[in-house]
Amino acid sequence: MSPALFSLTNIARKSLPALIALACSSPIFGSMHARAQALFVESEIRAPLCSDRKMEEILAPARKDKDAVMLDCSPQLKRNDRITKRLVLRGKQAQGVVLDCHGGRLDGGKGSINHNKDMIVIRSLQNKQGEWSVPSNIIIRNCEIRGSARIFGMDQNGEGQTVRASSRMEGHTARARQAAPRHVWFDHVSLVGQGRIPLYVSPGTTHITVSDSSFSGETDSTAIYLDAESAHNLFLNNRIETKTSVRELIAIDGSSHNKFINNHFSSLSHGGIFVYRNCGEGGTIRHATPSYNQFINNSFYYDKFVGFNINLEKLADMKLSFETPAIWIASRNGGKSYCNADKGFGMGSSVNDRDLAKHNVIIQNQFFKLSPDRMIVVNEQPNIVSDNITVSQRINRAAGCYLKDGQSGYFLHSGQQMLAAINRPRPGCNRQVYSCSNGLLQPLAGSCRP
Repeated sequence: MSPALFSLTNIARKSLPALIALACSSPIFGSMHARAQALFVESEIRAPLCSDRKMEEILAPARKDKDAVMLDCSPQLKRNDRITKRLVLRGKQAQGVVLDCHGGRLDGGKGSINHNKDMIVIRSLQNKQGEWSVPSNIIIRNCEIRGSARIFGMDQNGEGQTVRASSRMEGHTARARQAAPRHVWFDHVSLVGQGRIPLYVSPGTTHITVSDSSFSGETDSTAIYLDAESAHNLFLNNRIETKTSVRELIAIDGSSHNKFINNHFSSLSHGGIFVYRNCGEGGTIRHATPSYNQFINNSFYYDKFVGFNINLEKLADMKLSFETPAIWIASRNGGKSYCNADKGFGMGSSVNDRDLAKHNVIIQNQFFKLSPDRMIVVNEQPNIVSDNITVSQRINRAAGCYLKDGQSGYFLHSGQQMLAAINRPRPGCNRQVYSCSNGLLQPLAGSCRP
């Protein structure tokens, strides 16, 4: 059957009541869609509630000799609670933890013991046999976080010793992802930057969802960093307006298959979303390329800013540039002084310093005042850029979906459906009907075809 768009009344009628219920229970920019798409729960395992003694430890004021607490249970918090300790979730013992602050605060603000530190750390642990204990299925919601959050497996960033050693052997991407945390959901969270990057998604981390949340405050770098070999992360319905001193708001560094849908961006004088690959930094070979990312129905707010600024990153490389676009695909393409630090291994960025940012999708985005032709820069092909517009105020509309079908791709408007090949065929099921619901694709139950 050839690819086609179907209305809700033409196919899979049995699923219509469920779709209607979903649409009625969820506003256009609501979190129900994130719940449906993230599917972060790998199992029914849930952490137990924290004991009274553990709650006393969590809520006790941070001291220099006691500035953090290990979290292996789900705290019972209240709106007026203020946590000044760093919360550390390590290994499988943190699996299934639900941190619901009910409007309370994790406070690493100015004057606190943990100022400018990661107030939430989600990390894997490696035993003496080299096996990794990985945290997963974690929910963090209804929290104000003054400080930052970091999620990591092999190392905190792409320059770590363990990541570097792994990168010099075949199969690095799979190893990094297997070792890193996965299925973590930030929902209705306020991340107020205090200098450090508010959210750092370290090498190999997958299936992180951030929905209906806000990023504000200040950062010396970016607001969000997706590091090498990370993938399949979703940012939905967020406000991202952290003030950056020199860099873009979001760095997608060798990270792939991420989705940014229905987000609102401001504080864009140093750039919005830059997609690149950090060749050779720290001697680490970057294997994955920043490809197959999707940017759909986001809005970029420009008021007094005219769209040009000195790109300090380029200036540091002795390449004067005034480009600070909202979305920049292949923003580096080598040229860094450290690109040769990974030479001699015959793979990844050791062979090719270019970003190789391909098959990214930029559709339906809205740019206040400025032209998409100026604010979207693409330095690699093939990539897909379509239906981006200039607006004077945000158009409140549902996002469409981009669906890959073999070698082709199709854009569906919200409410449309399509029969397409599935990623992992099984007997009697090579194709399936997918429905687009405000930017998120959902396979329809019972729609498999041979």
